[in-house]
Amino acid sequence: MTPRSGGRRSHTTKLIGCCSSASVWVVLLVSWLTTAALPQLPVLTYTGGGDVPVISDAQREASAGRGFEGGRAVRQPDGSVWLFTAEFQGLPVNANMRIAIWRANSTAAAAAAGGWERRTTIAASAGDPADWNSTCRTDNLRAAPWAPFPVYDDSPGEGRWHVHWVSYACDLSWCVRSGVGNILGAASTVAGIGGIGGPYASYAGNSVVIGPNASTAAGSTATRFGDLGSCAVCHVAPKPGGAVPPFCATPPCLFDNGKTGAAISAGPFALPPGAAARFASFVGLSHHVAWADSMRGPWTVGTAQQVGQDPMAKLSTPSAMYTENPVVSALGAGLVATFDTVSPSGGWVVDGARGTWVPGGRGESFGFGMAFSVDGGLWSNGVDVRLPGGCRTPLGLLDGGDGTATMLFTRRFADCADQTLPAGSRGDAANDPTMCANLYAATFNVSWRDWQPGE
Repeated sequence: MTPRSGGRRSHTTKLIGCCSSASVWVVLLVSWLTTAALPQLPVLTYTGGGDVPVISDAQREASAGRGFEGGRAVRQPDGSVWLFTAEFQGLPVNANMRIAIWRANSTAAAAAAGGWERRTTIAASAGDPADWNSTCRTDNLRAAPWAPFPVYDDSPGEGRWHVHWVSYACDLSWCVRSGVGNILGAASTVAGIGGIGGPYASYAGNSVVIGPNASTAAGSTATRFGDLGSCAVCHVAPKPGGAVPPFCATPPCLFDNGKTGAAISAGPFALPPGAAARFASFVGLSHHVAWADSMRGPWTVGTAQQVGQDPMAKLSTPSAMYTENPVVSALGAGLVATFDTVSPSGGWVVDGARGTWVPGGRGESFGFGMAFSVDGGLWSNGVDVRLPGGCRTPLGLLDGGDGTATMLFTRRFADCADQTLPAGSRGDAANDPTMCANLYAATFNVSWRDWQPGE
């Protein structure tokens, strides 16, 4: 489905690369829709689904442990749907993780119970769950893999699927999610669009694509991003006889779970033909925009000034200033980012009777967030999208091409025996051994509206 043209409005993207010792990056995306018709913004209206898991509790327990968190679903030319996702394979929660590929024969099968089969594992945590502190080394950069994103790279010499994921090091805290984070990469050993199922081989070296542990060796395409200096004290071994490792008392080292570390995120996607770069990605807690001509890198991580807008401000909503897990999918003639509207308060909403803002009513228990872009350079303001029952991590929209779309997503419950999301709850706080996270699919009607001033 192609959106109709809205009003004509001047808009220019800067997205400029940074300087290197050898050359100066040219302007990547220039004169975006300058004095041109501005396409309309999508409106998603829930029409059904999402009430029961598409992978049953029994199948999840047998094949994926405690469930799913983050990643992206893509549809192949033959109609099959492939889901790259992280699995909570066991205890300890958030530390013992695994990257998996699942497949459904069609969009209809993906949205129906019993339509999925697990195909393979790409990466998994290393450590004995019964004795995690003794078996998980602090120098293990692969201790907890999360949020895999598949992208087809048709660059010269490639012509194959790649996958990037976040990997947290083992800092010996119970929640390894707050260890040192890097983005790792792997490529399918089977060339062509049909090689999506792999097997996948990790990139050379330490496989870091972007992160504080990126290689600086000559010829490396890895990009150093993030400074561990201010958090170094957080990642030393505990003193002899100490029960827990030390932790910093201030952000960015201190997380809401009382653990420590430097967080990072992965969200790569292909840019439309004609863009000056082939790929873009959201990186870090603030959703920095990065760009590259190869999935292997080198990646340039841009500033808000270079990009022309603050990505975190755009990938947020009126009820969730802090968001996570942006997933970019094609929709109509543009790109849509769906993201988790996690918020420290669980979201805020206006109390009609009192006319004041009160906590609750939005956030994950309400639904998810969405922003739109014509070319992946500039994004519209994020909006809240209602999804009955709530949403933890969106896993991407599948455009039906007929004014409908299907979205795969997860819900994460603090107690698997009570699979509901109370108002104000947030999935990243569901860290008890009783937790589980299931996979769902919902359908939406896609309509279009004019852009409004300031969007």
